[in-house]
Amino acid sequence: MRGVHGLVVLGLLFGLACHRKSRQAPAPAASRPTVVLLPSAGEPADGLWARGCARLMARQIDRATGRDSALVALVLGAASRRVGYALPSAPVALDQGVAAAKRYGATLFARVHIHSPSEDIKNILMDVFDVAKLDTQFSRVYPWNPHTDMPPLRVATIDLAGASGLGVRAEALLEGAPFVETHNAAALEAFLRYLDNLTLAAAARGRPVGASFRDPSELLDAALAADPGLSTARMIKAQGVGAHFDRVLVSEVPLKD
Repeated sequence: MRGVHGLVVLGLLFGLACHRKSRQAPAPAASRPTVVLLPSAGEPADGLWARGCARLMARQIDRATGRDSALVALVLGAASRRVGYALPSAPVALDQGVAAAKRYGATLFARVHIHSPSEDIKNILMDVFDVAKLDTQFSRVYPWNPHTDMPPLRVATIDLAGASGLGVRAEALLEGAPFVETHNAAALEAFLRYLDNLTLAAAARGRPVGASFRDPSELLDAALAADPGLSTARMIKAQGVGAHFDRVLVSEVPLKD
């Protein structure tokens, strides 16, 4: 589906164990995230990387802090014939970022945008904003060659945690990170597709998801076939349906067929 520019947050919270929480009163301050990550991509094909990079960074921060300090907001487009990801094609507007952060009680929001200036270069553009003041807390571009390099997620994760004022050691942020466990881009891409498809299946709640959908278990096997040393994928496979990777915020926008 084409990306959309609107972000309407409905407050559905999913874990990768595929459990859906009912809507509740606003969470107590102790359980609110510090930062909400808002992915976007200039090209539809880069949506996987935008969502995936944001999720990997947030997951590592949450593991290191021991709580949901960083959560990723994903958008689904729902048409009459299918449900799929509806990714903004430009960084989310500041007023929409503020609205998303306030909905979940976050004091910061981070825009994570993938831009491909050429076939050989992808850029992660990340900026972090203070919700109350709309001050830019941090801004940086991280280039990489997708044909030969892994996304520069080590430094981006450390930067995001620092800009969010979480005071976490770099070693703790990188412990158990899929982008540390493998140097195989095909393995990481297959793992991100696993996350994408698993979350989409849970959020669709039985609605059609389109021909591009793949069985998450097949994608997990593909990640391990590309790199058997990807420990996180091996652990998830061993744990089966009870496996948990991260939590994400899922919202929906209506789309025309």
